[in-house]
Amino acid sequence: MKSTSTIVFIALLLALGCKREEPTSWDIDARVPLLRGSLGWEDLITDSLLSTDENGLLHLQYVTSLINLNPDTLVALSDTTIKRGFVPPFSGTIPIPPGQSVFSQQQNMVLGINTAQIKELIIESGTMQYELMSKVNGPLDLFYGIPGATIGGTPFSLSTTTGPGTVANPYFESGTIDLSGYTFDLTGTTGGSSNRLAFSLQADISSTAAGNISVSANDSLTVRLRFTDLKVAYARGYFGNILSDINQQIDIAPLSAIAGGNLNLQELSFDLEIENYVGADIQLKIDALKGVRGNNFVSLNHQVIGSTINITRAIDLGNSIQESTHAYQINQNNSNVVELFNLLPEALDIAGSIELNPLGDVSGGNDFIYPAQPIKAAINLDIPLCVGVNGVVFLDTLETQPIDIPSTSGTLFLLAENGFPMSVSLSFSFLTTNGEEIVLASNQSIFSAETDVFGYSQTPTTINLGINLTNEQIESIKEGGQIIIKATANSSGIVKFNGSERLDIRILAAARTEISYE
Repeated sequence: MKSTSTIVFIALLLALGCKREEPTSWDIDARVPLLRGSLGWEDLITDSLLSTDENGLLHLQYVTSLINLNPDTLVALSDTTIKRGFVPPFSGTIPIPPGQSVFSQQQNMVLGINTAQIKELIIESGTMQYELMSKVNGPLDLFYGIPGATIGGTPFSLSTTTGPGTVANPYFESGTIDLSGYTFDLTGTTGGSSNRLAFSLQADISSTAAGNISVSANDSLTVRLRFTDLKVAYARGYFGNILSDINQQIDIAPLSAIAGGNLNLQELSFDLEIENYVGADIQLKIDALKGVRGNNFVSLNHQVIGSTINITRAIDLGNSIQESTHAYQINQNNSNVVELFNLLPEALDIAGSIELNPLGDVSGGNDFIYPAQPIKAAINLDIPLCVGVNGVVFLDTLETQPIDIPSTSGTLFLLAENGFPMSVSLSFSFLTTNGEEIVLASNQSIFSAETDVFGYSQTPTTINLGINLTNEQIESIKEGGQIIIKATANSSGIVKFNGSERLDIRILAAARTEISYE
């Protein structure tokens, strides 16, 4: 159908980035389109990071990892291929009757583990691929056992009967074993080694053979094992003395979206919590912790900076772990943490070192780790939103699509309602596909909302702004581009937020044009 409408396309573009609280509606009396956008705390910060206390005050709470010691640093299992060839213990050619042993041996295989000296492993997942190759010209009853690899208390074993083979055309057999849930005793055949898995091989002339089988010194049996993608659920042994530098940057997600300005915080809680779930002693040293925004930074001053933190090993209780914990409460009374977060940091830069087993093997080879529960150091940030706001800038860039309507000039009316207890300066511009910026409105101030006796917003303030658009500007906007919205907030002293504050924007058009649409 056809209808006569006002210049709705520009209003629609300006409202794309706002959260719709109600669908586009038509003011029948005024015969102009009316759209509404609403900006609240949930549009600035993820809901899950916001909560109110018993007094109704809004809090920003954020937890992020500061240091994660990769379990692979302690116990890394590389893919390992083990190949063993067995030859008869005699020279010449001998006829061997059915049931008589041809090959029999006990040895150790060495797994590909980093510098750690591991006595015991529990495998979470991974496989062992095996290949058997026999050059004996007759069937063999073969038993291959790994007594140190058990599941449910039952050792791994492989029993098979090979077919006849020759030097030129060996018998070949292969398969894959799922090792999930296996426990590896890596003390070897003597019980006093590490990283060594004992195995045994017994190969007899098969009882199914029709008679004696001639076996020569040139005949052989080869066993090839390949351990692939082994993931450790538990490890025990000595992990070694490991010293690692810490040099990393942690994004502060709730604050990184703010484009500029600073806060005047009154108080906050910034807890540093260290939890050691590893059965090994640790020394941690944080040499520097900086809050960074652009080229500006503030270094944290607190007793923990530059100090050596000795963290004792965890205790394995069988069904649970008794972790070793250290906690430091960093606040406005013992540090400059308020100054640091007044900067509205986008990230925290941390530098230091972490040392495992600084005193050596004091456990007698009984360090342990459950990789699902490694060493953790995290910050727990709690900012009560009772603050001063100084030039805090929010930017939003919105993509617009080309639109096909007749050109016309006209006036857009921006009605803004500020429910925040701080003044807001709004600027709108349009960035064309050619990089040209069309300024729609600049630094349009809205007074702060009136507050109640408790200091929370009560009565919003409003402005009504007319934006004149030329035919050329409309033509550029029709091609598509980006709408850039900039909101700069300032408060008069300390203000309080309870989470119900909103900035509402309505856009109306005063001119008309013919638009055909289906």
